[in-house]
Amino acid sequence: HSRAFLWLALGLLCMGMVSSGVMVHIPNFLDELAMNAGFVISVLSIGRLIGTFSTGVIMDKLGLVKALLISTVLFVGGMVCLVFTSPEAAILPYIMALLVGLSVCVASVAPPMLTSEIFGMKSYSSLYGLNYAIFLIGCVLGPIICGIIYEVSGYNLVWLIYIVFAIGMFFFAAMGIKAGKKQRARMAAETVTE
Repeated sequence: HSRAFLWLALGLLCMGMVSSGVMVHIPNFLDELAMNAGFVISVLSIGRLIGTFSTGVIMDKLGLVKALLISTVLFVGGMVCLVFTSPEAAILPYIMALLVGLSVCVASVAPPMLTSEIFGMKSYSSLYGLNYAIFLIGCVLGPIICGIIYEVSGYNLVWLIYIVFAIGMFFFAAMGIKAGKKQRARMAAETVTE
């Protein structure tokens, strides 16, 4: 469709990988360290619950780009906590759980918001269906990529690579918004001159 679509597709792919990739591996990682994964996942679920209620409000008050930036910063903070998690630093998984829980719920709101922000409402249904499929591909690839990286290098490299995916999520989505504004302005100018 356009450069805006390409940026958005990359952003949604990264968003899918971020939202699902580490979730299935956190319990295994904590189990390897003989730490209680059950309570940590409960804290993560509480973070998701709070984040689900607050994400829409944050998007309304600060805008989509700032909400995505906040989500990215929270997720990166969670991954940094995992990098330094050890039995001696037993509080870090709980901090990670809250940060990641607050951050990943953006994935439930951002795909439709990004689609309408970048392309408007014309052809929204068909574009959103395609965009959501790309997001879901990221959700499928995320745990697989985590598993492959873990088998090769261990979990610390997984957490570091997922920091890169989170930054990619923000960067690509922001570039998609910027390209979409330019595209809509160009299309509006062409309509006026006709």
